[in-house]
Order: sequence, then C-alpha cells, then structure tokens
Amino acid sequence: MIGGSAYNIGTFITLTPKFESMLGFTQAEVDALLDEIYLDYKIDSSTRPTVNHLIKNQYDGYRFTQESRESLYNSTILLYFLNWFCEYKTIPRHLTDLNLKTDIYWF
Repeated sequence: MIGGSAYNIGTFITLTPKFESMLGFTQAEVDALLDEIYLDYKIDSSTRPTVNHLIKNQYDGYRFTQESRESLYNSTILLYFLNWFCEYKTIPRHLTDLNLKTDIYWF
C-alpha cells in the first residue's frame, strides 16, 4: 500500500481580495501601532513625521491582487523596525533585519 494524504487539493486564499490584508499592515494599523508606541514608550513626538516618512518609503507598497484597495506594509521588516524603535527609541541603522539577508555581501 502506498501512503498518502487526503490533503491533496488546497485553496490558496492569500491572493483572494477579502483575505489580502492578512499579509501585512494597513496604514490605519500602522498609525495605531505608532500612536501606542509613542505614548507607551514616551518617545519624542517631534520624530513622528520622520518615522512616518521613512517607514512609508521603506516598508509600504505591497499589493497582492489587482483589486487591492490599499497597499500593505511588509509585516516582517516593519516589526523589526518597531521592535528596535521601542527598545532603543531611535531609528535602526539597518532598516532591514540583517538575518533576512541571504549573503552578508549583499548590501
């Protein structure tokens, strides 16, 4: 007898418009995260325009379907940035986690 799985046909929902937003953060979610971070970590609010601009330029712009209503922020690298920002209250020197690079000479 040949072993097998009953799971041989799947549905790829990540490219379905109603599930697209699960692949990243919306602008509203990023704004809410930053509001909480600035408040909870007592970060100087004068840095907010710079942070907003930087993360918009670096981490936003992902669209997975043609029907996308808005672009999404890359969750992996945005969370790297936010974790650093909470810990050190400054913008990280490397805007992408170096662990994500496949080759140290890539940059």
